[in-house]
Amino acid sequence: MAENSDSSIGAENEPKADLPPPPPGITESDSAVAATPSDQGKSGWIKQNLVVIAVGVVALLVGVGIGGLAFGSSNGSSGGGSASSKSTVTTQRQATATTTTTIAYVPVPTDFQIGIVETRRSCFGSAGCNITFQIDPSYVGTSSLSPSKTYTVVYQVNGGDSPKTANFTITGSQASFREDTISTPPGANLSAVATRVLPG
Repeated sequence: MAENSDSSIGAENEPKADLPPPPPGITESDSAVAATPSDQGKSGWIKQNLVVIAVGVVALLVGVGIGGLAFGSSNGSSGGGSASSKSTVTTQRQATATTTTTIAYVPVPTDFQIGIVETRRSCFGSAGCNITFQIDPSYVGTSSLSPSKTYTVVYQVNGGDSPKTANFTITGSQASFREDTISTPPGANLSAVATRVLPG
């Protein structure tokens, strides 16, 4: 019994290795706490980098989407401009065609001079004469007559016992008329003047 008691006491009295003291001003509890911010810093750095990467990816996707929309809008605008140009050219050509369409000139009485050519005269003394004549019309207007339009020129013959009204037709430069007769005083001189121009 005494031997056992002495061995246990001897074990308790064996020298122990001394631990290095903590740095000045820092206790053991402070050392344990100090390790925590370092771990938190690493975690925060990782989270921050992940957020930056995520934001960059989102920005890239948004940029690509906006670029595609802008490109499509640009192409659409370009196509619309082309259609507008074509429409403008067509309208201008139509306007030019309308402007260059000439309206046929409609002659007026002063555009004609009418001469009288006697073909026969029969006189009865103081009773007067019967004169057969033809007209000699000419166009003196400054505008050309349409070759496809026909006009009727009404004229009056003066110098007879009374004025005589007759007419002739003209198409382009071709006039159509017939011989006519008028009763006149002795020694009468005949003349004619255009009074109206009718279409057809």
